[in-house]
Amino acid sequence: MDISEFKKIVGQRALYIWGGGHFGIAVLHALKRNHIPVAGIIDTYNPGNIFCGFEMVSPDEVLQNDTKEIFIIIATGLFENEVADHCVKNGLKENSDFIRYTLLKPYHFEIDVAGICNLHCLTCPQGNYPEKLRGQMMDLKTYTKVLDKLVEEVPFLGDIQLYSWGEPLLNPELADIIAVTSERGLAAAISSNLSLNSDLTNIVKARPKWFRISLSGYGESYPIVHRGGDWSLVKKNLQVLSQLREKYSPEMFVEVNYHIYKHNRKDVAKMKALCGQLGFLLRTNYAFLDPLELLFDFVEKKPLPVTTKVARNKLMIDISDAIEMAQGDDSQYCLCENTVVIHSDLSVRICSHLYDEKLNTLCDNFLKYSFSEINDLLSKRDICRKCKRYHLHRYYNVYLNKGTDPNEFVKVS
Repeated sequence: MDISEFKKIVGQRALYIWGGGHFGIAVLHALKRNHIPVAGIIDTYNPGNIFCGFEMVSPDEVLQNDTKEIFIIIATGLFENEVADHCVKNGLKENSDFIRYTLLKPYHFEIDVAGICNLHCLTCPQGNYPEKLRGQMMDLKTYTKVLDKLVEEVPFLGDIQLYSWGEPLLNPELADIIAVTSERGLAAAISSNLSLNSDLTNIVKARPKWFRISLSGYGESYPIVHRGGDWSLVKKNLQVLSQLREKYSPEMFVEVNYHIYKHNRKDVAKMKALCGQLGFLLRTNYAFLDPLELLFDFVEKKPLPVTTKVARNKLMIDISDAIEMAQGDDSQYCLCENTVVIHSDLSVRICSHLYDEKLNTLCDNFLKYSFSEINDLLSKRDICRKCKRYHLHRYYNVYLNKGTDPNEFVKVS
């Protein structure tokens, strides 16, 4: 769908974005680039919080009004089917009264500007998979070529995610990469473990729009999964980040994504208190095991690495139970099918949850192919059929749908 057609559908109705997260920021910037006003942001779990200058509202607050006067863009990523169902139940018609962002922009783009990570987390392939990615940084010149190609070929582009399996703060040119992204009218999104010494001042000055900190504990529980991490350094960097945001970029949206395991549930209350002090949004969900290669091995009853067995014992839901639950989900939707990962060496990945580059290379150089050619290659991926045959495309939703209310764990001891 092009911009002019979208404007005709919306007409004079109040336009809301449903999703106060990364995808919501992407939609905001895509609309801003095309001079389309936004009435507000809907968020199921965090109404009342400030998001990019908007006070987020609950779904009921919007849907209890005259639905003929509103139009909604669903920008929730994994949960767009659930949100679409909610809209339909409230009398809205898809593509007439609401639309999925994935229809406006079918693909989400991840550019892994750092091909390495400083940690070795138990449930991440950087810590549990025998093969390692080539440790390479994408330089500013190369990144700018990639960015300009995307801007030219993707009309409704609103954001760039500057990470996939790597730690973006390891790239010494990250501040300049963020700055050039903003110059193109796009939102730069980064996610960090913050367990490293980096140039936070210039990174915040470059004004990324969305900054996530990924954690799996507080204090002594932190390094159990985030192996190699230093909690005292993380906490110090969180405090510095809060101060820098207030000084240089108050509109920067910061969220802490706390991965819940059996051993760290008791520390959610401490993390919630710290986020309250720093002005950060706390999001929680059950942790899951990656990469997809290990899940295939599990289903096919192949031996798993020792680290996988250790990680499995710490999960809130065992892998076998999660796969059984996924098999009861008939949905064919998979966010990974709509995610394009451009690695730091310019290769395009087959799937964002696959890791081994021998199995996960769609094409060798993003700059050599038109996006229509890449789109054609994506449509022919055999891995998607295999994944859906095992119902692993719904495996991640089992965990991400659980533990989403931090208050559930505040009284856990």
